[in-house]
Amino acid sequence: MSQYDISFKPEDLISNIVFSPRPSEVLCRACGWNSYHECCAGYLPRLRVFYTGLNSGLWHMGNDYVLWDRFNDSALRNDYITWKFLKDKGTKDIPLVEEMHHFGKPEDPHQFTIMSRAKGDRLANVWHLSTPEEKENYAQQMTAALRELRQHTSPVPSKVDGQPLWDYLFGRCPGTKMCKTIGKTTDECKMKREFPDPAPYILSHIDLNFDNIMVANGRIIAIIDWERAGYHPWWVERYTSRRMALQYEHHELFDMVWAELDATIDEDAFEATVDNKVAPVLSAWLQCDTYHTEGYDIYLRPPFYKCKPWAALLRRAM
Repeated sequence: MSQYDISFKPEDLISNIVFSPRPSEVLCRACGWNSYHECCAGYLPRLRVFYTGLNSGLWHMGNDYVLWDRFNDSALRNDYITWKFLKDKGTKDIPLVEEMHHFGKPEDPHQFTIMSRAKGDRLANVWHLSTPEEKENYAQQMTAALRELRQHTSPVPSKVDGQPLWDYLFGRCPGTKMCKTIGKTTDECKMKREFPDPAPYILSHIDLNFDNIMVANGRIIAIIDWERAGYHPWWVERYTSRRMALQYEHHELFDMVWAELDATIDEDAFEATVDNKVAPVLSAWLQCDTYHTEGYDIYLRPPFYKCKPWAALLRRAM
């Protein structure tokens, strides 16, 4: 073929691509990828869906960042509020993700949060492979983090920005977003005469399961998911770490943590002081009827694609 062969047309080599009309058939409704992008763009997105939940999705943004696309719920927004509070305080022993940026107005139906990735593994995947010395090292790091967290106190239960705390202990309805808040007086927080004395109110994470602790090379590099954090009664962090664990090994870690952090209150004393007082209240709440109208807003979305007739339900409930 001559260098200046004007009779040559690209269609001779790539049939029906280069000079075809721009197609617009959507191939993926999740990201908007269409047939033109696939055939002509020469681009491979660096955004990938990593996790999905009710009205929420977590996307990887390349290797260094993740994007949360979530329903605008104040319980979820608390993650960013608490992270920023701790970052501004200049924490020493509380490992946090390096960056976090929140987008969206309070009245927007959805919110977007970009944060740097904690490049490690979840403690849930590492603990059973660790030596006794490594486990003790993790316990010492967690103890130091909680000790520093306890330095932040408040005269009343609240989030770090002063807003009411969602009640994750009792007033929680399974399958829906949070609907009950914790009162800001001692009488409200006691709930009954024999309830544990709530003071002091200390900054607590209250969701310290192994999936929220990121580790690398024997170090805890980030504690994530601060949605439930706030100034809680002194006993709540310990109570939730013992009663809401997702892994059996979880107790092995926190038995070491609380033995050092709360050395004056052993397991038997804590059970008598807290567990035995909380259990009747929790049992009474669980026997109550709950009613959430948003649970009835259910829609069947169309199949994903003609050749892949998969479909699912869309729910307004969180």
